[in-house]
Amino acid sequence: MKSVSELNSLTVGAVILSALPEGTLRIYGKDLSELDKLIKGIQPESNFSKSPIAAWQVPPALPYDLFAVCGYLIQTSGLMSFYEPDPYKDPFISPGDPLQVTLSIAERKKCEEVGKQWLNSEGEIPIDVRSMWQSLLSWWNSPVRATEYQRFHKALDESKPCPKWWNYILKLFIIADEACDGVGHVYYGQERGLPFIHKYSMIRLNSSRAKDMPLTNKKKLLRMGSQVATYASSVDPGVICVQPKVRVSRVGCTLRNLSRNLSLTGPIAGVRCHWQQLAGEPKVEDNEGLDILLIPLPYEINAKQFKPCGEQNSATSDVADYPNWGKFEIYQEWLEDKREIKKLVQDLIKEAKKDVEIVNGIVFPELSLNFKIFRYLCKAVVEIEPNIEFMIAGTSSNCEEENANCVMTAIWENSITNGGNEGEKISISRLNSQRKHHRWRLERNQLTDYALAGQLSPEKDWWEDHQIGQREISFFQFRKSSVFASLICEDLARSDPVHEVIRSVAPNLLFSFLLDGPQISQRWSSRYASALADDPGTSVLTFTSYGLIKRVNENGCYAHSNSVGLWKDEAGVLREINLPEDAKGILLSLSATTTTDVTIDGRVKYDAKSWRFNSQIPLYLS
Repeated sequence: MKSVSELNSLTVGAVILSALPEGTLRIYGKDLSELDKLIKGIQPESNFSKSPIAAWQVPPALPYDLFAVCGYLIQTSGLMSFYEPDPYKDPFISPGDPLQVTLSIAERKKCEEVGKQWLNSEGEIPIDVRSMWQSLLSWWNSPVRATEYQRFHKALDESKPCPKWWNYILKLFIIADEACDGVGHVYYGQERGLPFIHKYSMIRLNSSRAKDMPLTNKKKLLRMGSQVATYASSVDPGVICVQPKVRVSRVGCTLRNLSRNLSLTGPIAGVRCHWQQLAGEPKVEDNEGLDILLIPLPYEINAKQFKPCGEQNSATSDVADYPNWGKFEIYQEWLEDKREIKKLVQDLIKEAKKDVEIVNGIVFPELSLNFKIFRYLCKAVVEIEPNIEFMIAGTSSNCEEENANCVMTAIWENSITNGGNEGEKISISRLNSQRKHHRWRLERNQLTDYALAGQLSPEKDWWEDHQIGQREISFFQFRKSSVFASLICEDLARSDPVHEVIRSVAPNLLFSFLLDGPQISQRWSSRYASALADDPGTSVLTFTSYGLIKRVNENGCYAHSNSVGLWKDEAGVLREINLPEDAKGILLSLSATTTTDVTIDGRVKYDAKSWRFNSQIPLYLS
């Protein structure tokens, strides 16, 4: 009979080594002196033997790292397939019973207590964590995959309880998650009153905030630096990353259901995440709604604005081998007069403010602006609405003014205190750009629907001229418990690789910017928005320009519709956002409702927020 180690060479130790290649006592990769000093200050005395695993004998110093390595072990082992969430389930395994692992009510309560103890400490690792980590290491040479463990004991014709290390990593994972309660939802003025673990996260973020690049000091306009890709310090980000979490999915049995404060988002090579926190004290959701101005620019698009580009018209042999391949770009004629766009935006803000006190946000659809005009509008918007919180637009260039299909976001930090003048508040706009993750392919049916076949041959598949680069997604805190993210067109339709990240972090609100036809319940955008509204409970707004809708309507292929947007939330509400004839914008009003999220092991998050549709008001300009 083969031994367990002969059945599977991948061991618990190998997985730990992969996640923590430099041990638990130092920061992975490039040293950050301030962080390294902080971590060394909380490490216990290291009187290690010359054991080959000495660098791993102490548990990770921070709960972020413990969360990451335990989560990675759970993923690699396939443990969640054998997890029994019923707290009353008898853990005794009798002959013929399936392999399973569960935690008793007492064990779950103990995990919450230890997690809170760690959160409120000055960085000292709880004794229970040290003890369980040492017990986990005793299984260093054991196989990690659940199927191999199961197969081995079936070969011996016996039933066995789950390996004890499953129990350890489940508990350690929950403890680490509880120790990070509130992470990602604090602000910089709170440092003195924060627990150690929160202070550490602020130092981690501050180390990246120093990279903010001023675009113009007089206008207080800053470009957001790349925030840390992971809150963990010792774990290799090429293996697994850790970010804060917003909502807990109510369906399924996955690792995402087992955490309420942290999320696993790695590896960094797949999708690099950025958690963008407000610097000043955020608004509380219950105090006011969210009024968003939707501007479906451009209102007209001509077929000639879709231009062939690249080498597809060349007679070279390489091109001749691919006769059905073509690339196209979009020429933004509507951007030729930036002063006209400025007037349009300011007039729409004035019109919206006849109904509401504050316009909290402004959004434009895919490829509606470019970086220069977006930056130009930042100042124009504040002149009319000084209390604005954010502006988001699809643009044809990024913060470096490179040509690319991007979503540009400006966040106004209205509560920052000017250090030079004590007590004075200044408004700073922070800019961020995020590239589209997938290229748009125009097929025959789309060329026909949009009446573009005279410009782009329907005999070819036309691919958008766009360089993807490193895939990134930013999560923006805009209220105390609320976070939004943005996707561009194809990114909503293609589930890999970003949808798993969105489901893990679970933002309250998602904007999807399109260059598409009418946004109605029967079309593709509704299907994919519904999927994210169901899991993880994110409210989704899809939004397109009016230009292609007008072409579809004039072409007469389908029933007439002026729906430039579609709203879907976890309550099942599906609303088409219509732009009546002659209207130039829409005022969309939302409000947050407090809901309860529960992890699969029964831990409760009582103050979760879900954004719901209130009303839509068309805006006309004389």
